[in-house]
Amino acid sequence: MGKFQSIQVTRKFALNLNSLPGEVLPLLCPVREKEWIPGWDFEWIFSRTGLIEECCLFKNQEYGENTFWFVAEYDPSSFRIVFIQFVPDLLTARFTVHLIGQQGGKTKAQVEYVFISQSEKGKEYIEKELTQEKLGKEMEAMELLLNAFLGEGG
Repeated sequence: MGKFQSIQVTRKFALNLNSLPGEVLPLLCPVREKEWIPGWDFEWIFSRTGLIEECCLFKNQEYGENTFWFVAEYDPSSFRIVFIQFVPDLLTARFTVHLIGQQGGKTKAQVEYVFISQSEKGKEYIEKELTQEKLGKEMEAMELLLNAFLGEGG
């Protein structure tokens, strides 16, 4: 049996949101996501404020496994969040969201995932389940959900 060779894969997306970056950013908090993502649930491990902040940690069930989310960067002044996701024995990911104001009070959300496999199982999962197409459909669903919520007055 050969030595495991990890892979690194990047997936990028752009979402068009019908509100200003300052109105969208607070909704990208695990607490607030319960308001607009059906079935979303999580468990805090550490947060000083009870809301998203730099260096907070929470977990949920993502990729069919316990997934730990560490907020590596939270910068409300530049409307940017960087999460590190860690799924033991499967994968590690950097998940970046940068909100950019557009004309007409809208926002473009630039979303980037960088996945690194931790095992053969993780490598296979990234290659088969985390394709540009499959994640693109998830991003489209998130865009629709978020815009519907924003349209209802948030």
